[in-house]
Amino acid sequence: MKRISIVVLFLVMVGVASAEIERTLIDFGVYEQKQAQYLNKEKQNLQNLVDSYKQKGIDLYREWFYSQENAQKLLDIWFDPNTWKMDQWKVELVSSSRFIPNIVDSYVLKVDSKRWGTVMGVRIKFPENWHFLANAKILPPFRFTPYYLDGSPVDPEGDFSKQQFTDEEKVKNGILMNVLQVKRVSVWVSGRNYRHLLSVVLRNEDGVEEEYFMGPLYFQGWRRLAWENPNYIESVNQRVLQRLPLYPRSLPFKEFAYFKVYKPQEEPGGDFVVYFKDVAISFDRAVVQEELDIDDEKYWQILSKAKIEYTKRSLRRIIDMIELAELEKKRKAASTESTGQKAQ
Repeated sequence: MKRISIVVLFLVMVGVASAEIERTLIDFGVYEQKQAQYLNKEKQNLQNLVDSYKQKGIDLYREWFYSQENAQKLLDIWFDPNTWKMDQWKVELVSSSRFIPNIVDSYVLKVDSKRWGTVMGVRIKFPENWHFLANAKILPPFRFTPYYLDGSPVDPEGDFSKQQFTDEEKVKNGILMNVLQVKRVSVWVSGRNYRHLLSVVLRNEDGVEEEYFMGPLYFQGWRRLAWENPNYIESVNQRVLQRLPLYPRSLPFKEFAYFKVYKPQEEPGGDFVVYFKDVAISFDRAVVQEELDIDDEKYWQILSKAKIEYTKRSLRRIIDMIELAELEKKRKAASTESTGQKAQ
């Protein structure tokens, strides 16, 4: 059994430059396939949880979601791969630009690229002749989560019982675990000669958002834009040595939060399109593996219980969103009926 000791990699050898590694945080060419795999496994984990509650005489669906009907709505939405597809991603305009025509004409599509295959295409419609600063976020339908309901990490490289990983496992899907110091964040993006600016926003294990500025999109075609950490120290003996708490702390990780596009004041506004292929991170690992005779999670289940509570809160929020959407549909239907009666 492998021991997990969170020791800063600075301790390897004094005076030797560290070798960072690079992983793809999200690749839109395989995003939908990987998300479907995640949902299938998580759906089975939920069923196992339902069975374990049933053995205790508890109806998990009623305990968590108040009714079987609400639970079924969640199964039809949260666990449906179609809900997570690229065309379900959202474009959220800043409040000053959030006019109805602009909201309607700002959306995400799955696009074919001759160079890369499948990529993400985004249309943003800022207000016309709007000579003011504006911005828009491109967000996934829901947040990515670092752990499955059974407590296992979503990122295969967060499982320290394994030593070898395939190239497929090294391509993540929104969650990258075991990240200590970030050296570089990069993105393959296709521009159309606009002076708009791009940032990539990540979240850490504490839920804190971190914005990495990629630069202007004033070019045509594909380019790899990158943010370089100006405070990254190559030489080990120049770093601050420290020890980090181990179990039951979560592994340090990075979660893809959203892209953010800024429209400068000098740009007139109107339609804007951009395409994304992937996001990658170069980083130092936080965890070094050594021998340990006790599997902490096997006996305490602290991480899995925390994930269960997180999932419960998240799904309850989705229930609220579903109820609001259904209420809005009823209002629209009632309004349509009233209009039809008046016309008669």
